Amino acid sequence: MTYIEIYFPNISEARGEIITALLSSLPFDSFRVDQGCSAYIPKEHFLIEDLKSLIKASHIQEPYQIIEHPKENWNKKWEEHIEPILIENSCYIRCDFHPPKKNIPHQIIINPKMSFGTGHHQTTRLMIRALLQINCADKLVLDMGCGTGVLGILGLQKKAKDVHFIDIDNWAIQNTLENIELNHLHRHLFSTTEGGKEKIDRSKKYDIILSNITKNSNLELIETYQSILATGGHLLLSGFYEKDCQDILVFAQQFGLKFQNQNTENSWACLHLIQTHT
Repeated sequence: MTYIEIYFPNISEARGEIITALLSSLPFDSFRVDQGCSAYIPKEHFLIEDLKSLIKASHIQEPYQIIEHPKENWNKKWEEHIEPILIENSCYIRCDFHPPKKNIPHQIIINPKMSFGTGHHQTTRLMIRALLQINCADKLVLDMGCGTGVLGILGLQKKAKDVHFIDIDNWAIQNTLENIELNHLHRHLFSTTEGGKEKIDRSKKYDIILSNITKNSNLELIETYQSILATGGHLLLSGFYEKDCQDILVFAQQFGLKFQNQNTENSWACLHLIQTHT
């Protein structure tokens, strides 16, 4: 698969995060903010007219470049840029070419390829911090929009009974399977499904739902999440800014979801909600 990179050079990290949030309304599936801002999208999903319309409507003034990346160059590109991440001194995320770190409870090997979720983005770190505080033992977990599978893999390491990984992108599902194998996790403890909310098993009651996607996608899914979340179950939402939290909370509370906690990093946010309905 060939990918298109939209690259905004020489902008601040704060401005890069804003541009990332604006571009997330298009089907970009990974981003990088590091001495500029890059957004990546499969070539087959890229429409220059959509990009130009969004840039005009969002009043983005910064110059950008459009770069084409053949599939075979992607692993090399990540190896040149990606570094291991240590979160709360409890979760160490690395690629298989990085050495392990001693005395860390959770070490996760992630070879990201084109999937989102390496720990380098604030929302992934926020979700991991929240999940580290939840007892996953013998719990049923849904990782919606799983990307690399990093969140569900942490759930499995924390002794979850079963994790269901769902993503609309086949590339993400394949990457999740590869990363699960890299972490030597048992096949009977998880399932993977390509698709969207129509693929959620509504006959199950999940104890933990992980949803690191976008504001609008989370809003669209909240009613579904409420219907499949066990009483007392945990719903972790991210992929949006702190300023978006109130809109999400007001909507979620209409369905009996109770606010538990909110964490932020560089204006990005993570909400922890609890199911109160019986």
